[in-house]
Amino acid sequence: MSTSVRLVADCASDPPLGATGRALATARAGDVLYGLGAAALERGARELAVAVRDAAARDAVATAAEAMGAHVHVMYMPDAWPAAVGGASASVGVGGEVVLGAAELVAAGARCASRRCWRWIRR
Repeated sequence: MSTSVRLVADCASDPPLGATGRALATARAGDVLYGLGAAALERGARELAVAVRDAAARDAVATAAEAMGAHVHVMYMPDAWPAAVGGASASVGVGGEVVLGAAELVAAGARCASRRCWRWIRR
């Protein structure tokens, strides 16, 4: 995969169906970011973003990113349907972005046993 592809963590999918993503972004923001790093390592992507829909999720992701030294763009999405990000796991969004669900990223982070994943979110 090209290094120009941007990976987006979808924590802002359609309300109310996206409650799990919002809950993970709020309660397990570090795990979402770690999984995003793991996915970037697997796919060779260097540009990372997290889409959130509410202030609590935005604040949790920003706080976790700062604590981890992660370089991710936090995108605040409007509370509207349809979701502006892909909304489906591993879908391709606007401009070739690869959109991954928050639950998938938490699982990916758990699978990444080495600290190698950190090199993709710390720069």
